[in-house]
Amino acid sequence: MRLLSRYLLADFGVSSLAVLLALLVTWLAGDSLRHLDDLGRSWTFGAQRILLSSLEVVSYSVPIACLVGAAWTLTRAARGQELVAIRAGGIPLRRALAPLVLGSLAVAVALGVFQDRISIPAQIALERAVEQQDEEATRRPRKLADRFWHARAGSVFSAGAYDRESRTLSDVTMFRIDPSGEIRERVDAETATNLELDVWEFHALRSREFRDVGGIGQRLSSDLRVDLGLTGTDLERLERLNRLQSLRNLYRGMRDPSASVHERSNFALLFHARVIEPLVVVVLVLFAIPLAIGHSERGGSLARVLLLSLAWAAGYWVAWALAFQASQRHLVQPPVALWGVAGAALGLGLLRCWRVRE
Repeated sequence: MRLLSRYLLADFGVSSLAVLLALLVTWLAGDSLRHLDDLGRSWTFGAQRILLSSLEVVSYSVPIACLVGAAWTLTRAARGQELVAIRAGGIPLRRALAPLVLGSLAVAVALGVFQDRISIPAQIALERAVEQQDEEATRRPRKLADRFWHARAGSVFSAGAYDRESRTLSDVTMFRIDPSGEIRERVDAETATNLELDVWEFHALRSREFRDVGGIGQRLSSDLRVDLGLTGTDLERLERLNRLQSLRNLYRGMRDPSASVHERSNFALLFHARVIEPLVVVVLVLFAIPLAIGHSERGGSLARVLLLSLAWAAGYWVAWALAFQASQRHLVQPPVALWGVAGAALGLGLLRCWRVRE
């Protein structure tokens, strides 16, 4: 039994590692082409940009590699009549397959440690290094008191939440300042949408002018286009940096009594998401095991098994994304939504593996 376990586990590990290396090499080749301008400008700057994006890809590549590795291992075992030999030897098939599940659990733990102790600190350091070398680093916004802030010559801009999909900011305020430092105008708007480059369109706005003579003048308007000196990409980079925190810092943030309820909720969302994310390795392997055994024994091809496994994986990621969005919009508490989806997926995978024919 030990020899069989080591054989299946070694085949699973080698196959998964080969797929992981292939995915990373393919990504590096494509990303290098995408950053040719950065590489031409400076090899150091370009390499930092490529390495930064590659660290983010590892978290998604490892689960896919394990899924393909499990499907490849069991498809070969079924075609080589190895599963028949296991059954003929009186060994319970579920017991023989247990090393794959335990191996995927070990990979999940290693991935979680890698993200928290290596990937995130490295991404923070690279983000700061890239920003220091970026010619437009002085225009980067900041986030204070749960709001975006951005200052440039002649204006100070502030806004609440940013929606990446619609490229829209909510609860917008902008102050226009004269050369002497006096506030001359305050513009409040319900939303602001990034149209192109630095141009934003304010919607449902109210403007107040502070005059030296004549007091305060007010006017209402439906729309106004303004060059703010920043883009939606700048805000996305800032939000990404805010998410790049260790589990310890996220836990402290969700327990910080001085933080607002909204800030603690965001920290809780990121904390639970970070803890659960590595478990996708186990979920995908559990999905792949019954699909590989069932379809291979019925004469199905490896390509069919992989497509079906990826379809199950896509379904899980869609459910996860919906749960994350619901938690982000405060429709459901983060632990309930995220752990509910992960627990349901693990339960479904275990149930399907338990029903594999002995």
